[in-house]
Amino acid sequence: MKTLRAVLCLILAMLMLMTAGCANGDNDTPGASDSGSPSETPAEFSKGVISDTGVYTSEFAGFSFEPPSGWTVLTEEEITQTMEAGSSSIGEDMESINLTTVYDYMAMNENGASNVIIMYEDTTVTNSSDITEEEYSDIVIEGLLELDMGYVKGETGSIKIGGNDCYTSAASIDLGEGITLEQGYIYRKIGDHMLCICVTTSSGLSDSELSFDDIVKMFK
Repeated sequence: MKTLRAVLCLILAMLMLMTAGCANGDNDTPGASDSGSPSETPAEFSKGVISDTGVYTSEFAGFSFEPPSGWTVLTEEEITQTMEAGSSSIGEDMESINLTTVYDYMAMNENGASNVIIMYEDTTVTNSSDITEEEYSDIVIEGLLELDMGYVKGETGSIKIGGNDCYTSAASIDLGEGITLEQGYIYRKIGDHMLCICVTTSSGLSDSELSFDDIVKMFK
C-alpha cells in the first residue's frame, strides 16, 4: 500500500500541474464558444476558509465542502510539497504556475485513492479571460492524454455546486492489479477566475468505496 500511495501522490501532483495555467495552452479560439456561464460580477477573489474539522467554505465561489469521516486535509506546506514533486517529474516551472493558480484545498482518504482538490486560476494572467468552461476542460483532458500514462477520456455534462451550474468532464487511468482511478472535473467561470474541482475515486480497493456522486453530495 505504501508503493500505491506514492504512485497516487505522483498522479495527483501531475494532475494539479496539468490544470495549473492550462488557459495558457494551445487554445486557438479563446472565447469563441457561447457555452460558458452568463456574465457576472462576483466579489473580489479571496481564498476559502478551512475549519478545525476540515470543512472548506468559499464565500467567493459560494459553496462549502465537508470531507468524509477519516479523511485528511493537507496543509498548505503539504500541498506545496506534492506540487514540487510533480513539477520535477514533468519539468514544469513552479514559479510560473504559482503566478496563475491558487491551490486552495486538498483532502484525501488514508490511501489517497479518493480525494478532492479545489483550485482557482486567474485567467487575466494568461490573457485568456474569455475562455469558457468547456474550452478549459478540453485543454486539461488533452494534456492528460498527452502524458501517455494511459488516461482514457470520459463523458462530459453539467452539475450544480452551491446552486450554481458547472461544467463537468472525466478521465480514468488503470493502475494495474484491478485498480482504476476515476477522476471527475468540475469547472465554473467566476468573473476572471476559473474554479476547478477535481474529484478522484477508485475501483478495486475495498477501503475506497465512495463514488463521484457520493462526494458531490458533500458540497453545499
